[in-house]
Amino acid sequence: MNNTYYRGTHTVAIPDRAINVRITIAGSQGGNGGVDGNNSGGTRGPGRKKSFRLNNTGFSRTLYFYIGKSGGNASSGSNTGRGSGGSGGVASGGRGGNPGPQGWSGGGGGGGAASGVYDTYAGQYIIVAGGGGGGGGASYPDSYLRGGNGNSSQFLSYRSSISSGSQGTSQSFDGGGGGGGGGGARGGAGGREGADRRAGGYASTGGRGGGSYYVSSYVTSTGGDQNHYGDGYATLQYDLATPTFNSFTVSRNPIIRGDVVSFSWSTTYTSFISRMTLTSPEGTVYTVTGTTSISLQPQVSGTWTVRLYYSGGSHQAYIGHIVYIPPTITLELSDNPIPLGTQSKLSWSVSGDATSINIQPGIGNSNLSSFQQVAPTQTTTYTAYANGPAGSATEEVTLTVWTAPELSLAGPFSVDYGNNVTLTHSQIRSTSSYNLTIVMTDLDYNVTTETVDLGASQETSQTTYTHVIPWHSRGPANIQYTTVGVGVGGLTEQSILPIVNCNIDRDPDAFDVPESEEKIRDEAPVITPDVEVTTLQVLVTDIDIPVKIKADAPIQVEIDNSGIFVDVERI
Repeated sequence: MNNTYYRGTHTVAIPDRAINVRITIAGSQGGNGGVDGNNSGGTRGPGRKKSFRLNNTGFSRTLYFYIGKSGGNASSGSNTGRGSGGSGGVASGGRGGNPGPQGWSGGGGGGGAASGVYDTYAGQYIIVAGGGGGGGGASYPDSYLRGGNGNSSQFLSYRSSISSGSQGTSQSFDGGGGGGGGGGARGGAGGREGADRRAGGYASTGGRGGGSYYVSSYVTSTGGDQNHYGDGYATLQYDLATPTFNSFTVSRNPIIRGDVVSFSWSTTYTSFISRMTLTSPEGTVYTVTGTTSISLQPQVSGTWTVRLYYSGGSHQAYIGHIVYIPPTITLELSDNPIPLGTQSKLSWSVSGDATSINIQPGIGNSNLSSFQQVAPTQTTTYTAYANGPAGSATEEVTLTVWTAPELSLAGPFSVDYGNNVTLTHSQIRSTSSYNLTIVMTDLDYNVTTETVDLGASQETSQTTYTHVIPWHSRGPANIQYTTVGVGVGGLTEQSILPIVNCNIDRDPDAFDVPESEEKIRDEAPVITPDVEVTTLQVLVTDIDIPVKIKADAPIQVEIDNSGIFVDVERI
């Protein structure tokens, strides 16, 4: 800011961020004395001018500038012509004295008004710049009878009472009037009147300038006293403190996730900062007002932002920070377990920071995310090794391969009617079930099935099983033996023994049929005697099951002494 203030009263609000506040202030000049003939009046006295710097800043305050007006110039006359005192400011100037009523002389110039600065923080005027005294009036004809000059006084570094300038003395007979005193602290004395046509006439003195002071506890002088001609004025200059960051650093960069680092910063104009925050790359906001560092565990790479706030604005600084994340491996199988001879999809991916991955067995170096079909012949553990700037990782997965049971079954190729069959069997991996299936087919092709639980187990070694065959009049004619093993995953295997044929004797031993008497050999038909034979029996032997009796001629037979004769089937 850079403003100049002229005559009048000016109210200026100083913001809390105002720094290097500079004030220059000047009191107004006095007026010139009036002339008489060839003799000039006394010269106006200058106002006082000086520059200062405000000591106390960092808070809001109001400064009032009171700027004075110059004293009036005097004219010539008889009992008239005095100059008016300067008005306004903190103290007005005194008016000049009138010339005497007899004859013709110069009037006294008016004193200049004082300028001043009132500070609401100090509660007082902290600077007063005195006005100049007015020049004395001239007397005729002697050149020595010119009016006296007005003057001004030096600044003092302590406070004094403020008052208006005194009036110049008026001549009561003939002669110049005295100059008015300048306003100030204290106000200047008015000049005395001069006498006419006497050497003493030049005693028509100018007014004294008003006193000037500044309060050194609130302002500091930055330059020497100066004279000022004209109305009073003041200038106000200041800079606005804008807090900024001098630095923003992190103790270590890059890091591995989990490490603790310290973020540090320095600022300008710290006292004007109302709030400060630190924001992580994820958007987490930490309030760090009044601090210069914070220790944290960053989780991701990205930009950190530190931001300060002050009345009227904000400022921020940035720093990029790298966080290496330890690798994590995901290793998965699409199917597990699998039967022997089938495939499973092995997939892998790496999260975190990794530069390489190696998978064993059988795959080797690969992309960080990929897959491969695998078909091991036995249960296999796959291990993945990942490496990167944040370290290494290992992950493994086991693919279980299910193998079907293995069975063996041994036995005879045939069995005689009435005997049993002894089987020899063995198995491995029939852990769910292990059964023997027996399928028996008789002479009439009727099928009977039996299932024998041989007991599920991991292994059965060379064990015998005796099948007690349920023989009957029609067989069985053959028997099929099958062992069935069910292992993990429902894998099933079977062992089938060749069909065992059952040896059934259906041919009787030879026997004699009674002959018909008085018949020729080979005469047809051969007919049983026409007598009832009740005591002759034919014994049929060496057959395993009942057989039919057939004849090529009608006959009747009695079987097993049943007492009933039945017709036999014709051949």
